[in-house]
Amino acid sequence: MASAYGSGGTIAVAADTGLTVIGGTTVKARIDYILASCSGTPADATIDISVQQFTADGTGTAVTPEPLDVDDRVALCASKKTYSAEPTYAGINVLDLGFNQRSVFQWYAQPNGELVSSKAAGDGYGMRVDAFSTGTPTVQFIAHWKE
Repeated sequence: MASAYGSGGTIAVAADTGLTVIGGTTVKARIDYILASCSGTPADATIDISVQQFTADGTGTAVTPEPLDVDDRVALCASKKTYSAEPTYAGINVLDLGFNQRSVFQWYAQPNGELVSSKAAGDGYGMRVDAFSTGTPTVQFIAHWKE
């Protein structure tokens, strides 16, 4: 049975990538849950977010993936937040949507519909803020995956 992990990241909307999940060299990350929400003073602002695959990781702060079952081993895939140099994104957005700052967005993969990383070094998926309508909200991302 696959082990499940989670990680989270917070980003000020002035930046782009809020959280990444990076495949391991021996395992793939199978992302099956993503949550996006806003903290701070609520406003009637819209936030456009996307999830996109990247082929080369950028410079970010490592996040220690937490096992969702405390008896599971340490994660072989990685996660990062707070990017100072963006990953190299490729292809189209696999998720592209807008939501109101006062709400929460949750995505659950359909069975066999997970976002799957490759085993190539530095490949993965990034959760990004693309645009916002007004104010300076802070966006929080959480991702769960199996490996």
